[in-house]
Amino acid sequence: MTTTEPRPLTKAQRRVLKFIKRYHAEHYYAPTIRDICTEFGFASPNGAACHLHALRKKGYITWAEKTSRTIRPTRAAT
Repeated sequence: MTTTEPRPLTKAQRRVLKFIKRYHAEHYYAPTIRDICTEFGFASPNGAACHLHALRKKGYITWAEKTSRTIRPTRAAT
């Protein structure tokens, strides 16, 4: 049995993941997509959503569908 390593992140994805972890530590709840847009200057929520979907696909975060503030880093993110 082999364990699979998480896929590497882009520089931008690392920055978004670091922000999510820092936001959790400071506020004790997850940031919203709008919080991420504000932090990184994204003109559209789609920019943040694309980064979140990539992080989720690579196994670094998880969230509950259609529920706000549920973004959580996974063990791969530590």
